[in-house]
Amino acid sequence: MVATAAADRWKRKDEEKPAGVILSAADAGQKQRGWQLRVSKGKLGFVLAHEMPDNTIQVETKQRVLTVGRWNHVLATYDGSGKAAGVRCI
Repeated sequence: MVATAAADRWKRKDEEKPAGVILSAADAGQKQRGWQLRVSKGKLGFVLAHEMPDNTIQVETKQRVLTVGRWNHVLATYDGSGKAAGVRCI
C-alpha cells in the first residue's frame, strides 16, 4: 500500500450522471494498483488498491457532496495506516 496520499480537484458537475472516475493513478498492468477519486450518485468515493478487487480500501461519503450546476472542490487524503479509518473525503 501507499505510505500517505492526497488528491484534490475542482470538478464542475453540469448534469446528474450515475458514476465515474474523477481522478486516478492506477496501473492496469498491476491489477489496478494505485488510487481512484470517484463519484457515484453525488457521493464522493476513494479507492486505494494494492490489488483489485481483493486488497483494497474503499470509502464513500454518507451524503451527496457534489452539487449540479456549480464547481465543487473535492479532496481525499490517506494517512498510511492501512485502514479505511485513515481515509478522509471532503
